[in-house]
Amino acid sequence: MENERFSQAISLYSKVIGTVSDEEAKAYLLLARGKLYYLTERYDQAKLDFEKIADIKKTDIQTEAQFFLVTTLYYLGEEEKARSLANNYIIVNPNHRRTPDVILWIAKNDFNNGLY
Repeated sequence: MENERFSQAISLYSKVIGTVSDEEAKAYLLLARGKLYYLTERYDQAKLDFEKIADIKKTDIQTEAQFFLVTTLYYLGEEEKARSLANNYIIVNPNHRRTPDVILWIAKNDFNNGLY
């Protein structure tokens, strides 16, 4: 039932995204749809949405998308790319509300790879 609702929401977001011309509004819609893909473990689609947001001007929504892209890349087996993005994230966004979460992800990744 829950996955059906997620699928319905994804379908609605997809329809609306196709009609929106405002870049910032489109970024919010892509982030919402990307999070739904992420929650339903459709990481390939989530990655595409999060990466599309990167092409939109620098906004807080872009920073949020980069946060989700880190773990999305990890789940897709792109660990080196995820790690590189995470390292860059904390340099570029030292005071963002998600930075502590990224630092924790880096620490867990180090631990899982025996780097302690």
